[in-house]
Amino acid sequence: MNAPQESTLPSQGGSLLDQSAIPKYTAAFVLLFTVLAVQRFISSRKLSRFPNVNKLLDGKDKSYFNRATDVWNIGYDKYRDTIWRYSTPDADHLVVPIRYAEELRKMPDDVIDVKPPQHITFQSEFTFIQPDDHLLQALIKADLTPTIPHLVGPLADEATRTVTEGLGPCDDWTDYPLYHKMVEFVAIVSGSVFVGTELSRRPEYLDAAINYTYNSFGAADSLKTWPVFLRKVAGSFLDTRVSKLREHRKRVLAFLMPYVQKRMALRDQGGDDIPNDMIQWAVNRAPKLNMDTPEKIANTLGLLGMVAVHTTAINATQPLFDIVAHCPEVIPELRKEITSVLEANGGVFTAKAVADMKLMDSILKESQRLNPSIWSSFSRWVGKDVTLSDGAVIPKNVIVTTAFKRVTLDEEYYPDANRFNPYRFVDIRSGKVDDPLQYKNKEQYQFISATKEFMAFGYGRHACPGRFFAGVEIKLILAAILMNYDVKLPKGVKGRYEDLKIGDMINPDPSNKLSFRKIQ
Repeated sequence: MNAPQESTLPSQGGSLLDQSAIPKYTAAFVLLFTVLAVQRFISSRKLSRFPNVNKLLDGKDKSYFNRATDVWNIGYDKYRDTIWRYSTPDADHLVVPIRYAEELRKMPDDVIDVKPPQHITFQSEFTFIQPDDHLLQALIKADLTPTIPHLVGPLADEATRTVTEGLGPCDDWTDYPLYHKMVEFVAIVSGSVFVGTELSRRPEYLDAAINYTYNSFGAADSLKTWPVFLRKVAGSFLDTRVSKLREHRKRVLAFLMPYVQKRMALRDQGGDDIPNDMIQWAVNRAPKLNMDTPEKIANTLGLLGMVAVHTTAINATQPLFDIVAHCPEVIPELRKEITSVLEANGGVFTAKAVADMKLMDSILKESQRLNPSIWSSFSRWVGKDVTLSDGAVIPKNVIVTTAFKRVTLDEEYYPDANRFNPYRFVDIRSGKVDDPLQYKNKEQYQFISATKEFMAFGYGRHACPGRFFAGVEIKLILAAILMNYDVKLPKGVKGRYEDLKIGDMINPDPSNKLSFRKIQ
């Protein structure tokens, strides 16, 4: 009698999902769900101690992206000296009074981290914009900033050439959209350092760099209008701004990579005839940071251009809008100051000459005070529960931030805060008027300074490292304009232009114009 053959099919006990294991999996799932629910409940309880300003908004639309102005005005007016919150699809945000900034800035990055809020701002997962790029940070801090004194003269020449060619003869009053012109000027002038004068004026470079700038911020803002769960699909297929950004990024990389490859070859060959610009600095530094590929280096250079062009152009645009609208009579004083510092420095711009333009510096800071490009600053992701010195507890998994724009309009810190006063900061630095904040060092009122009462460039060890270069570049571009052109509001325009407010960003309207006429 033949023995029964063993079945080749899995028995019940050897099935893909053992029937006896089902209760175990179910119990594990229930336990996991319960733990997550409890964590969410505890987190919600911790947050509920702080008033939610979204709930105070009237109307049906309570989204931060569309109602940021209301969120900040209501929140600051009602809860100025306490911690309050608002919500976005990306995170819960706790707004802390600036008295906490000093102790928060000393905390390590594993407790409060600058990177996640930056990634949310730029929607980095989909836009490929990584502001914390290690090579980028090293280039600015270790290469660009120490070299600034040697760059001032060439930058001044490039600024004058760029401005006079860009605005042209202007025999009669000629209107130009100011922000667009400033983007062009900044792209060329900063490009002379970033990629060298051989490339910075090439139409294909300017087209790629400028449009990369426009579409980077446009794509990030566009993605924020999508629900979080749809952003991956939108970023991959649906959002045309993201598609345009990817196309411009490809063009930037395609343009830069051949030059990067040539510089890498020069580096490897050695020798003395090697250019001294950002491309070469990046090529030389990349191996130390494990970024020694043409694509990685080109991507960093493209990112540098994008970040520098946008923010610098805004900070060069707003002061001119303010001067012509509020105090055109200060223009002759600025020209006198520029002439004076040039005469004192052998007729050329030097680092000292730029530093001595203190009225210009005061105007830049006053304009930034009234027209910052962001509502909030010093934004950090909280990775662990934080207990502050007065016992206040900030729970983990939130973004902590400050009400930067409203602080700069606070009468306690800046008397007569709603008035544009071109002399505000130069008078404080000179001792002509009392210091309302009683700083030990009055030089903290410089345009480039980062203090808890003025966080335009952030605060603490993560303050914007590019602000030193940007400050010099803006002064040189404005000096080139004012020494060669008269400028005024166009015919029919009354008062200061309104800015565009989109979510956390505040930008000059790119369609707004000023009138220019060449000085004869």
